[in-house]
Order: sequence, then C-alpha cells, then structure tokens
Amino acid sequence: PARLPRELTVKRTDATATCSVQYATKDGTADKDDYKPKTGELNFQPGETTKTITIEIIDDNQWEQDETFYVILSNPQSGDDMTSLAPQCVATVTIVNDDVPGYLTFVKDEFHSLSKDGEAKIVVQRRSGCSGVVGAKWTTKDAQGAKAATAGEDYQETSGTVEFKHEELEKEIVVKLMPKPEANSFFMVELSDPYGGATLDKTTDGGDTKCICEVIIDYDTKSMAKTQTSLFGLDMESQWIAASTYKEQITMAILVNGSWEGQEEAGVGDVICHIIALPWKLLFATIPPPDFLGGWLCFVFSLIYIGFVTAIVGDMAASLGCVLSMPDEITAITLVALGTSLPDTFASKTAAVQDPHADNSIGNVTGSNSVNVFLGLGLPWTIGSIYWSMNFDSLRQDWEGHDAGGKMFGVSEALGGMGYLESYPDGGFMVPAGNLGFSVGVFTTCALLCIAGLVVRRKLFGGELGGPRGPKVVSAVFFVCLWFTYIGCASAMILSSD
Repeated sequence: PARLPRELTVKRTDATATCSVQYATKDGTADKDDYKPKTGELNFQPGETTKTITIEIIDDNQWEQDETFYVILSNPQSGDDMTSLAPQCVATVTIVNDDVPGYLTFVKDEFHSLSKDGEAKIVVQRRSGCSGVVGAKWTTKDAQGAKAATAGEDYQETSGTVEFKHEELEKEIVVKLMPKPEANSFFMVELSDPYGGATLDKTTDGGDTKCICEVIIDYDTKSMAKTQTSLFGLDMESQWIAASTYKEQITMAILVNGSWEGQEEAGVGDVICHIIALPWKLLFATIPPPDFLGGWLCFVFSLIYIGFVTAIVGDMAASLGCVLSMPDEITAITLVALGTSLPDTFASKTAAVQDPHADNSIGNVTGSNSVNVFLGLGLPWTIGSIYWSMNFDSLRQDWEGHDAGGKMFGVSEALGGMGYLESYPDGGFMVPAGNLGFSVGVFTTCALLCIAGLVVRRKLFGGELGGPRGPKVVSAVFFVCLWFTYIGCASAMILSSD
C-alpha cells in the first residue's frame, strides 16, 4: 500500500529562547493499519516559530468509514523555564475515504471567541470523501434567548460561500466581532445549498437542508481559558474522547441499523428486529467505552453483563429442556451451547467481513470457548473443591448419601454405589464423568477434522475464509455437518446409557 504524508504544524508564540516539546500519536478509531504511529521531539532554535510533524497515512485503496487518530504534545522544555502548552495541544487527524465528494459539517456545535480579538473563526470540515470541488453557502443569524447577540452591535452580519478544492478537507469562516465589555452572548452560523455533489451533515441542527452551529462571544478571558482547558487539556483528553464515544454508542443503539443513513434505508424486517433487540442494545450501550480508566472499566462491566446474559440463557435453556423432557446432558450440548455460542458466531462473522485477515474471526471463537471451559468450569470447580475440603466433616452424611444417577457416593461399587468413600476416605468435590470420555473423543475428532479443513482451504484457496462461491458453500456445509455429527453421536450415547 502507498504511504501518503500528512503534515501538522506546531507554532510557538515567543521565539526568543531555545525550547523543545515532545509529541506522540494515539489511536482513535484508526490504528497502525491506517497510519504509521510516531513519537519524537521538536526543537525550536531562537527565532523559529513553527515546526512540522509528518505522519504517514497508509492508503490501501479499500473503502472505510472516516477514522481518526490524535497527535498529542507534552513535556515542553526551555532554558528559561517559561515555556508551556496552549490549550490546543491535541490535534485530531481524520483519515477520510477519498473516493467520494463527502459531506460538509462544522467541527463542533459550539465555537468560543474573545470579543477583544475582533473576529470569530468557525471551522468547516469535509468528511467521508474529498474528491472534486464542493462547497456551500453560509450566513450569520441572530439567535433567540436572553443572551442572544445582535447583528451590528455584537458582531457583523455576514454571508458568503465556503468552497473546498479537490482533496481539501478544512476551511475557516471568519466573522467580525464588535469589542464590547459586556456579558457573554451568542449568535448562529448556518450552512446551506451545498454543491459539487456534497451534502450536509444530517445529524446536526437543521437536518438535511441546513447545518447550524453556535458562536459564543466570551468577554472574560479567564472563563474562556478554563472552558477550553477542560475540553482540550492533556489530562482530560482520554475522558473527552470517551465521552464522545459513549454518546455515539448510545445513539447507535437507538437508531435502526446504527445510523441515520441506515435508518432511512431500513426495511420492515430491520425495524422489527431492531424493536425486539432494542432493550438489549440499550443495556449494552451503557458499558463504558475502553478509553475510561485504561479500558478496565469496560472490561469489568463487560464481564458482569456477559455473566448476566449467560445466566438468563442457561436458565431459559434448562427450562425448555425440562418442558421437552430432554436429558440435562443433551440440553447442555444443544440449547445451552447454542445460546452461549451464537453471539460468538455473530462476532466472528462481523470480524470476517470487516478485517482483511481471518485471525480475529477464528481466534474469537476458539478463545471464547477456551474461556468457557477454563474459566466457566475451572472457577466453580475450584470453589467447590475448596468448600468440600473445608466442610467435609460437618457434611459427611450429606456427601455419602448424594445420589448420582441412582448411585450414592458413600456406597461401594459392589453394592451398586459409586464407591468414592473407599477411594477417597477424606471426601472431596466429586463430579461423575458419565459419558464425558466418549463425548470428548467425538469432539476432539471433529475438531481435528475442522482444523484439517482450514489447512486444506489455505493451500487450495489461499486463506481460511472466503474464496470462490462453490468452495465456500462446500466448506460451510462440511463444518455444519461436523457439528451435527457431534450432537448426534453424543446424544445417542446419552440416550442409550439411560
């Protein structure tokens, strides 16, 4: 893939002394597959006011949603110890899909400007494409409310056209402000009538036909600096990103197909499925984004929610098996296994569609089932072992009389019992194997055949997933037949032993 340079300019205001500042990239929705991560240090000599950071963007000619990463400045140093970072010490870099004209939007809903500066700068961005010359009309508007600014008194009423050249992504609109020592006020700026194939951001105020933002005129320098520091300060950067992600994931849960565009194109079936799944979508949308506390909060909440859903699925499956007079062993390998494994299947399907490689798709299933076995069985069995080791003397009678399929733990095998007391006079946590050996043998055989199938696919078609349509269908049928083979053999053994 080609590597396209992206240059960021770092400015300093006082150029009298030698100074330096460190910089580093940070993943957002973009990662190392989209750009080349970079860290370094910029050194300013006396008289130098600007330095350039060059980041390599990886152009793989594959359509993707717009993705972002961040370049963060830190640790300013100078000989006179007078160097510090401005509030704007974090740059957001957006990697756009460059094959379509894109849509126009303001970079944020609110812009703060100082009255004494004499002008307000409003930044317009072009997203989801950068092909061709596009633009839109803009105009200032008086706002409504007690703190509304007045054209001619607080700002100069202005209108014009903002135009983007081919591959140009950002433009500034400048509105003149009247310097007045009064309370803070605000006015509106509207985008309308896009041309060149571009559209306007539908998610902002104004809908399809307009894009609206507020311009807040600050007369108190300290309050403005405090506001900007809280939004863009280095220590708050992760929380700011996470809060935005939190809002996005809740919005995606509410909308059909996860976006305004998807909702407009949704059919009746999509709407019905969305309504059925909406409570679960809203529940899981409350999981904190991984940017909070280094991802630990997301990890803990995810485990809790997964445990909650697993408990519900297990109870529902057990109840259904009871109603159908299905043995517990068959219920476990069919209803319970399906209920807990289907989410992994859907997650693997999503990974297979979105990722260029099959690693995440296959690793998700194998890793998830490893957790089910090692953690799902190992943890409760460990707790059970500790419990019976500590309480065997007081619960000895209950242990000896425990009924395991008509056979008691404390009765010898010669008398039709399990004979555990003879082999383990000190007791312990016992789980009769039953048909487990046969079931594991069949499963292992099917698993080896599955791995052999993946190896054959790699040699014949160059990958574990994908390939020509015919072999894809044959592979899918083969893998599904392996599952039915395991279910059929294990169920037959269980029913025959009963």
